[in-house]
Amino acid sequence: VMLWRLYTLTLKQVTQVPCGQCTVKSLQARSISSSNTNLSKVTLSISMAAVISDAVFRQETDLLSLAEKIKDDKPYSCSIYNQLILSTCGHLDWSDFFVLSNQTDSHIILYVAKNKEDYGVHCLEEEVPLLVESLRSTHLIDWHNNMLCFFHVYEYLVPAMQELALDKVGRKFGSGPCNVYIFTDDKQLSCPSEFQIKLLGEAGIRRMFDTWKYSIYSDYSRFHRIARAGLACGVYQMLDSVAEAQNIIPKNIITASEEEIPLSWITMSTYGALGLLMTDENYRHKSLGSLVTQACGKLVHQQGFVPHVYIEDYNDPSIKMFEKLQWNKSHRATWLFMRT
Repeated sequence: VMLWRLYTLTLKQVTQVPCGQCTVKSLQARSISSSNTNLSKVTLSISMAAVISDAVFRQETDLLSLAEKIKDDKPYSCSIYNQLILSTCGHLDWSDFFVLSNQTDSHIILYVAKNKEDYGVHCLEEEVPLLVESLRSTHLIDWHNNMLCFFHVYEYLVPAMQELALDKVGRKFGSGPCNVYIFTDDKQLSCPSEFQIKLLGEAGIRRMFDTWKYSIYSDYSRFHRIARAGLACGVYQMLDSVAEAQNIIPKNIITASEEEIPLSWITMSTYGALGLLMTDENYRHKSLGSLVTQACGKLVHQQGFVPHVYIEDYNDPSIKMFEKLQWNKSHRATWLFMRT
């Protein structure tokens, strides 16, 4: 009980981070400081009271150092990197992250969601055989759960994961292949005079979640937590008219009132990419989706994240939009899923 109280006390001290203040640089500064800092206390208390492991994997508690370790594995590492930073900031707590128990130089990561249905993996291409054998041996994956999903599996890992599924449950995963587009922040962005970019308020967050086609499979509180951290924005009707378009400067973006409803919106998602993009049907064909996407890209980029999106092969309108916006078409990744 004493250890758990220490854990919850120190965790609260770092998870209530005001919007826009939890940047990678600020986290690095805190990590470099003495062992009496809040982050060090959290790492210590988690290691004492809440670590999960088996013979293959051990739970990693120093998530910032892990993020820095795999950051240069880009472009493939962009989602897992963002998830690690979100978790370090206290904006995401739905997964535990694991590394190999006996190989400190390895870049292999397994994350396991609290629901024991959603998983993610990261590894270098040359580590694929080692990762697959580790997944085959670990007890951290419930291969007989009702639903099993591996997020954003890299193209060089998909064949081996399908063979592993055949071995474990006798059939292959269903698959949802995507192209990954990464934001390039090299242009000034302006907002038309009749509109305004704002961070989402309560009504905007609820509207965004309720209109998402996969909301019945997810937890509102997770998206609410990320959005309230200043990682979701929308286009709003300008209440007071201005004479000309306004330049969008991320640090100057204000939060909408709790009752305001956006016309178009987007957010950082729980799996590290931007998502849930939608525009009110009465305001479509005005390029508001492009506007809010670019604004959110700038917003999360300024905070040290890697803005990127996953676009399904069949989603021609989104593919055309991101190509027009000149996001870099980077690589392919696949959602692997099955009902067991």
